[in-house]
Amino acid sequence: MNARTERAILEKLRELPPERLAEVEEFVDHLRNREQERSKSADGSAPHDDDQTTMDAFGMWAGRDDMAEVQAYLRKLRAPRHPNP
Repeated sequence: MNARTERAILEKLRELPPERLAEVEEFVDHLRNREQERSKSADGSAPHDDDQTTMDAFGMWAGRDDMAEVQAYLRKLRAPRHPNP
């Protein structure tokens, strides 16, 4: 990662409320685990498992009432950045 990208990411992280930082950390862990799994598959040391229920992130949003209707949740989340014409 170049210094400019790193600075931009750090600035964005500093703007987040503390409760969102835990979500960011979980997501980064998920990405790192996924990358490790890909590298294992690429070198043949572990077979690729297409069963998504075995992935670490499976069910991470289970029980979230605010996400019962995913499309409505995403529309609400994106509304400030993409207002309707």
